[in-house]
Amino acid sequence: MKYLSIRIKLLTLILIALIPLIIFQYVGISEGLKRQTQRELLSNVEYAEAVSKVFVSYIEEVWVQQEIVSRFITSQRGATLEEVQFDLEEIQSANKVIAKMHFLNLNGTILASSAHEDIGLVLRERNYFQRVLKGEENVISDLVVNSRGELVLPVATGIKRDEELIGVIVSVVDIEKLQSRFPSFLFDEGSRFTFIDTRGNIVYCSDPNVEICGIQAIADHSTAWQALGGEVVKTTNYRSEIDGTLRIRVAYPIKEIGWVCVVSSNLDVVLKEYHNQARNSTIILTIVSLLSIGGAILLGNRILHPMTRLKDAAYTLAGGDYSVRTNVTGRDEIAVTAQVFDYMAGEIQQYDKFKTQFFSNLSHELKTPINVIFAAVQLLIIKQDDKQESLCKTEMQKFTKTIKQNCYRLSRLINNLIDMSRYDGGYLKIRLRNYNIVALVEEITMSVTKYAETKEIMIVFDTEVEEKVIACDPDFIERIILNLLSNAIKFTERKGSIFINIYHGQKGVVISVKDTGIGIPEEQLETIFERFRQVDTSLSRKNEGSGIGLSLVKALVEMQKGTITVKSQLGVGTEFTIELPANKLREKDIALCNEAVYVNNTAERISIEFSDIYSIHECD
Repeated sequence: MKYLSIRIKLLTLILIALIPLIIFQYVGISEGLKRQTQRELLSNVEYAEAVSKVFVSYIEEVWVQQEIVSRFITSQRGATLEEVQFDLEEIQSANKVIAKMHFLNLNGTILASSAHEDIGLVLRERNYFQRVLKGEENVISDLVVNSRGELVLPVATGIKRDEELIGVIVSVVDIEKLQSRFPSFLFDEGSRFTFIDTRGNIVYCSDPNVEICGIQAIADHSTAWQALGGEVVKTTNYRSEIDGTLRIRVAYPIKEIGWVCVVSSNLDVVLKEYHNQARNSTIILTIVSLLSIGGAILLGNRILHPMTRLKDAAYTLAGGDYSVRTNVTGRDEIAVTAQVFDYMAGEIQQYDKFKTQFFSNLSHELKTPINVIFAAVQLLIIKQDDKQESLCKTEMQKFTKTIKQNCYRLSRLINNLIDMSRYDGGYLKIRLRNYNIVALVEEITMSVTKYAETKEIMIVFDTEVEEKVIACDPDFIERIILNLLSNAIKFTERKGSIFINIYHGQKGVVISVKDTGIGIPEEQLETIFERFRQVDTSLSRKNEGSGIGLSLVKALVEMQKGTITVKSQLGVGTEFTIELPANKLREKDIALCNEAVYVNNTAERISIEFSDIYSIHECD
């Protein structure tokens, strides 16, 4: 039970590997169902468009008939109401879908009608009548209930004489006889179409077995509301509220009159053939799956063992034991995964070691200058509080210089940490300018000479290039050279030498910093530029350091498109070689960099960079 989830996952993988053809067949059937559904939707769109055109054509026909009556009334100034009524009766009898026709005056009173009993009725408050009064020429009303409680569909047209409205013609459409206008549209079994007016009333349904027409008959969540906004809405799977069948539906806006035509088809009828295929494929899939499970069980036991070892090792690693290894051998995917895990565990173990070492070094780097500053401050306080012993100027200078020296040490460490953080985050900006690299390196080197002399170390500067102007960041160059010289002085014994050479390289200018110091072990040369790496890893080493100096140097060199390499031999010395491209900034680039002014503060930076080598008193 402990490894049940792993076995299930293995069985799933085996099944997926063994039955791809069945899955492809199943996917093919599913895609076929989708394609058939999409074809039916497109067919429904075409049906809806055709039905809508026929319906609009019929309404326009009604408006034409009304226009004929209107012209008769306006052309015969002496036409009597009896003559108008006769025309209305003639047109109504010729159009079987029209239940009745009325002629109304501007007060909304029926003056003449094909239905004599309606003469005298007042329809002034009807929406369609008000729309004609407001200036609409041809109006089709939403579904309304007449004075007898019947659902009617009025169609109205204004009668104008000399652009002045003098009356209204209204035709009342018999909804139940609309079917006669669509004799050529033979839908499949289970298909139907409906017309919905602007208020959501179902005006007409083609299915005679469904009685759904009425005022506000569609649901609030119906897609017909969206279609009333002018969008064709397609629904591939919904359950009908009328008969409970699953259907696909198209809500098609009839833009000419602002209505919607909804065409729907029974999904079971449309997909009947494909459902049969899917059922047969499911049976085949079940049989093949059972056979595959049997094979998966046999293979699972063999695969499970190394996976279990990998899982246990992962839990152990998560618990903090970075020495754990799976020791799984083999060449399959699981074995390779386990071997990658072992490699990862080794890297984590090594990183943890470096992290521990770094924090130990960092705490030591911070603690030492802080303790010195604290001790100096305490001595100052004691001297000031001692009334019998006054604090002389020499002692005061000694204490303040000690504090300043250790502030430089803290500043050096913090600056390096901040710059590495800015470099990692992409916030460390380079400010290139055209500068004589030879003069710059020589000036920095000469500034360090007096520091080296206090340690009896000779610094030799030599160049094969008298002058070379390249695009570089003087601040970065200064930090790079000072760091390399600081390390060279730090690890070179008294009477030793440091050589700084500049010469032409294959791709640009080469700067070499070579010392006769203790050297670096060969196995550590590949990692010397990695962050937090140090040659001397003991906590009691002679020279302190955080292990981020050379990694920062490498970052500053690479930001200037340069390279840095190192060669070393134990007991002989070390040589760092920097090669920078001999490119210059163009005029337009120089203009963009005008704000990047190099400020020569080498003396201050030397004090910071060399703060862990010399005391201030040594260089006064």
